[in-house]
Amino acid sequence: MKFKSARRFVRCTAMLLIAIASTVAVAATNPVPLIEQPLLPQNAVPGGAGFTVTVKGAGFVNGAVLNWNGSARPTSFVSSTKLTASVTAADVANAGTATVTVTNPVPGGGSSNPVFFQVTDPVVSIQTAATWKSATLLDAGMVTADFNQDGKPDVAVINCGTDLLCEHDVNSIDVYLGDGHGALTTGPSTVIPNSSLIPKLSLTGDFNGDGKIDVAVGTFYCVDIFLGDGTGAFTLASTFGSQAELPVILSLGAGDFNRDGNLDLLVGTNSDQSVHFASGDGTGHFTLSGKTAGFAAGLVVGDFNNDSILDFAISNSDITLFLGDGTGHFTGSTAAASTFSQGLAAGDFNGDGNLDIAGGDVYSNQLHILLGNGAGGFTASTVPAAANSAAIVTADLNGDGKLDLAVVPSSAFSGENFYLGNGNGGFTAGGFGTAFPQPNYLAVADFNGDGLLDVATLSTSGPLAIDTQSLVTPVTLTFVTQPLFTTSMSQLVTLTNTSTASLNLSSVVVTGDFVQTNTCGT
Repeated sequence: MKFKSARRFVRCTAMLLIAIASTVAVAATNPVPLIEQPLLPQNAVPGGAGFTVTVKGAGFVNGAVLNWNGSARPTSFVSSTKLTASVTAADVANAGTATVTVTNPVPGGGSSNPVFFQVTDPVVSIQTAATWKSATLLDAGMVTADFNQDGKPDVAVINCGTDLLCEHDVNSIDVYLGDGHGALTTGPSTVIPNSSLIPKLSLTGDFNGDGKIDVAVGTFYCVDIFLGDGTGAFTLASTFGSQAELPVILSLGAGDFNRDGNLDLLVGTNSDQSVHFASGDGTGHFTLSGKTAGFAAGLVVGDFNNDSILDFAISNSDITLFLGDGTGHFTGSTAAASTFSQGLAAGDFNGDGNLDIAGGDVYSNQLHILLGNGAGGFTASTVPAAANSAAIVTADLNGDGKLDLAVVPSSAFSGENFYLGNGNGGFTAGGFGTAFPQPNYLAVADFNGDGLLDVATLSTSGPLAIDTQSLVTPVTLTFVTQPLFTTSMSQLVTLTNTSTASLNLSSVVVTGDFVQTNTCGT
């Protein structure tokens, strides 16, 4: 009897332990969030009062925090697609551009993509002047970010040396550091190994979660991941892909598509006409784990059906939407547009809370605007354009709180074309940038710190140029050598008030061996 009692006791104890073990819960991993444009409000005038800003996006969790230039602000969680945060009067006391991100707490979590908030008086038209340009380069890509963490935007160029096909020279990531006044200085240069693989394009993200900007470089059939050190220099962390796996890379996209707290990559390829999913592990390494049929000449990421799960759209002969399931798998459907675009941009162009798409057209002089219904459907319209387009970005370019478009035409010698949004999904021509030979790449940032976004352009066979918004054109004058005691030909500088605010001019002063006359009333 004692033996049977002991065995019964052991059996009961084991059953109790099993029951306890079965109730242990595993903590959910928070995704990396994504912010969509625009912020609400998108801008403020200098010296205004504090306010509440609303952020829309995907992957927000309770405990998420909005960061204003890297500093946390009191944040309220509304839903997985919406946050609100308090912005103080001190935050908008002076003209400038703030960088807004959202950070989700651990486990997982991390910081979102950056979005700009502009503190400026709005302008009614866009007037730019080239404030800086490099010598002629042979390039295969360009990205902008604050690579050295000094609060000023920088530019990274994928440089092909002197070989137009990028097949024989030592290729590199060349960083140009912004001075905050519209000019750049030469920064660190990082060699891209295996130059014969031909670098083609690039994008940024924090791929190892250390708070420093990293760069992914797409070569002919593989992707190199370079981790930033916070000074503008990079170290190659990993390479994934092969000629069989990623035949002829066309496009890249980043986001936490499987919601594990690490950034993943999408890679569009030509030969097999597919978009490949590469899962990130949070250390800068990626694993290819599936593909979706689709020819992605252009690719943009967002939450197009408001389920807080990342989707993506691609452009080829039409624009196709792929809805994500949160595991890295996608289901596609054709959206309502027929276009061949090398670039797509996403934002809420009509203020209804749903993400819309803008695409250029390589073969016709028009832009395609697809207004989303929040369920994955779209209503299409077109906007007459000055030329066909090679690249497109969206941002509030004139500081009026409405998303605009900047487009690089695919013509041999041209400048950016600007299209100003009316807040209802419509756009009108808003000016032209400085013309450069064969522009192919386009990015926006506030390079001179005045609160208005400027434009960086790059061509495959021309200069990297910074086009800043300016009341004065041109911003520099060049005089030829002049004999002693003679006067040179005069040159004209024009001051134009493009703002809706009054411009009070007190004096015009020149220094050095120059004199001036003006019609400005001084």
